Amino acid sequence: MNTKKLYWIFFILIAMLTGCQTTQEVEQQSLQLQTVPLGFAYNDVGDLVHIHSGSVFPIYLEKFKRGEVTTFDDEIKNISVLYTLNRPPAVATVYIYPTINEEGFEIALEDEIKNVNFDIATWHPDGIHIGDVPTTISLTRDPNKTVTGFFSSWFFIGNFGGKQKALTSYAYLYMKDGWFIKFRITSPKGRSFKFAYNMVHFLTFRKLHS
Repeated sequence: MNTKKLYWIFFILIAMLTGCQTTQEVEQQSLQLQTVPLGFAYNDVGDLVHIHSGSVFPIYLEKFKRGEVTTFDDEIKNISVLYTLNRPPAVATVYIYPTINEEGFEIALEDEIKNVNFDIATWHPDGIHIGDVPTTISLTRDPNKTVTGFFSSWFFIGNFGGKQKALTSYAYLYMKDGWFIKFRITSPKGRSFKFAYNMVHFLTFRKLHS
């Protein structure tokens, strides 16, 4: 092999290595430049961590993409994180908030599911509440340690994607280590159940609140 060929091979290898390093640096800088919501932190893979509860919100939960973060109190203990799915369309919101109320008393799970349903009924006065069903999932690495909660289902007409549509909405509520974990999953009628099932059972893989 002549000197000229060796030179070009060496040049191409250097260019490839430089390009890889540049890509890695850009990705790291992009992660560092993300705006960190107050009361949260990013881990090294871009998951959003709620500092008070330790709950981890991945960029993607199932096929849903993480979106807006909302806080409901000054201490940033009562929060929600929005997840959206474009096709088929669906919206999911994960809520984390303390089980202790402002008076210092713990709220029973049975009472909180009533509060959840009251809120939904307030937002959708014409909605139809199908009912509440006890549900159990694993929230730890030990599959034998499970947490019991409630599953509530609703039908109503609401604005979705700028149009009035028949919607199904499911609420899952669990209690663990002094925190309520609530999921609201809404999509055009008949499509929500699979999304709700997949998202809640994604907890089994410890991607959220392990």
